[in-house]
Amino acid sequence: MNIKSIIGKSVIDKRAEKIGKIEDMDLNTETGNVHSILIDLKKNVRSQGKIVVEYEHVTAIGEYVFIDIEVK
Repeated sequence: MNIKSIIGKSVIDKRAEKIGKIEDMDLNTETGNVHSILIDLKKNVRSQGKIVVEYEHVTAIGEYVFIDIEVK
């Protein structure tokens, strides 16, 4: 899966709630490993507009990106 296909995907948190969309990813260009993802949060999720989540918290990528943390 390439980076362009992930940017813009909706993110589902541990509570199975849609929290926002992938805006950007921090990628090591030498190894191709993703370090973190930048999520643009929906307005009713938090007062902050964006959060960074370490890639180790991504549990699955398909139609949605699933993370194993709860975003309040």
